[in-house]
Amino acid sequence: MRLRFDSQLRFQLDAVKAMVDLFCGSQQPLDGRQLLTNLRHVQLRNGITEDNELSSMDFSVEMETGTGKTYVYLRTIYELFSRIGWSRFVIVVPSVAIREGVLKNIEVTREHFFGLYGVHLEARLYDSSKLSALRAFGEERGIQVLIINIDAFNKEGTNLIHRVDDRLLGRRPIDLIQRCRPVLIVDEPQNLESGRARQALASLKPSVTLRYSATHRFPYHLVYRLDPPRAYELGLVKGIDVCTVVDERQPYLELRELIPGPRATFVIDKQTAQGPARKTMKVGRVGIDLAQKTGRSEYQGFCVDWMDARRQQVAFTNGVLMKVGDVHGPRPAQVMEAQVQETVRLHLEKELALVGRHPRIKVLSLFFIDRVANYVEEEGPIRCAFASAYAELGGHRRYKNLNLPGLDEVHGGYFACHRGLPKDTRGRNKADADAYSLIMRDKERLLGPDEPLRFIFSHSALREGWDNPNVFQVCTLASSMSELKKRQEIGRGLRLAVGEDG
Repeated sequence: MRLRFDSQLRFQLDAVKAMVDLFCGSQQPLDGRQLLTNLRHVQLRNGITEDNELSSMDFSVEMETGTGKTYVYLRTIYELFSRIGWSRFVIVVPSVAIREGVLKNIEVTREHFFGLYGVHLEARLYDSSKLSALRAFGEERGIQVLIINIDAFNKEGTNLIHRVDDRLLGRRPIDLIQRCRPVLIVDEPQNLESGRARQALASLKPSVTLRYSATHRFPYHLVYRLDPPRAYELGLVKGIDVCTVVDERQPYLELRELIPGPRATFVIDKQTAQGPARKTMKVGRVGIDLAQKTGRSEYQGFCVDWMDARRQQVAFTNGVLMKVGDVHGPRPAQVMEAQVQETVRLHLEKELALVGRHPRIKVLSLFFIDRVANYVEEEGPIRCAFASAYAELGGHRRYKNLNLPGLDEVHGGYFACHRGLPKDTRGRNKADADAYSLIMRDKERLLGPDEPLRFIFSHSALREGWDNPNVFQVCTLASSMSELKKRQEIGRGLRLAVGEDG
């Protein structure tokens, strides 16, 4: 299938206009007073507190995940070329996943933007071994876009981009970029706020820096905001229902180790500013009250009565006796099985709700895991849990009219590989790039209702690569305590679904 794009979405046009209007009436080098006047005018128009001074040449757009942030900055490129004549743009990305997403967006919007502007942009990926592409970026006419990962230029002592190259007649590759004074577009800048990253961005000598994110840490000179509540009110993203398979009032407690002293190591849910978080805690004496230590009333009564390192036992005043290895509360394996079961059930319910709809909408469910072996191995616990849940629920008469595919066709994994074998990953290397490329390449195929693959398993480190709009269920079978990571995982299911007509 081929994706179609609406060129008249007001919220996207407003975001483009906010950035372009900053620079109208200005000449290069940009006049600071005129730019500040334009900035304050744009901020007033968009209901944003006006800046009193122009502290830098950084300008920010905040757009909720799934509302077309990449489309907006690509269209801004065309507008800046059309209205002002700026033609050199460098898109800086923090990860391989985002880089692959940008390349895919450029590919699928190419003809859409040609229909609007009558020109194509030429996009090139920075590669230190292919300097001809860098020369073309600097010398060819029209809209020239260079996409570069921050890791390619944030280490002055080791990155090849900073080294003199004989093929460039004694110049450094970065010199070719600096000479253009490009417009810098930073995708997900909250990941590039370290001192070294900011120095690296400045080393490109941009004329201006445009920053786009849903989760800015520092929204420098904010010109447009589309936050989560407004995006939902406007019907631009799906609503979120959170399903839990455990009673959060039931305390989790695992006795992991007990050594002479005695000194016990527990795994326990501790209250933090972001909510309960699973932590390890050491206890070295009797009388310790776990409710006080964790800040959670659910542990009321769990006061250490005695510890015996020889017998490897700990007793509490509420009568609970634990041996090393014991778990009080739901066991992780039971929780995982319940999560998989509930995700499959919700998926089938969503398919049932969409029966008879035209154009047809494909339903996808996405599982994030942190140990690949738990799925890819034939007896892997996650694979077995899914097979059991799908066989049980898929055979229920309630779903008999769904014409469900067979087990072998309905699920699949997207992982980084080493020598052809899936492996755990951190989302940053060549194998990850291949995995992201496959994810992007299969995006349209997965949207087709006649494609049997419905349940997708992927490593949690690849979360940023998934932006398929027809993901309705996201199941996290990995521990992600960071608020940012949680938002990224939830964001995989926020985009509005598309029908088979695109």
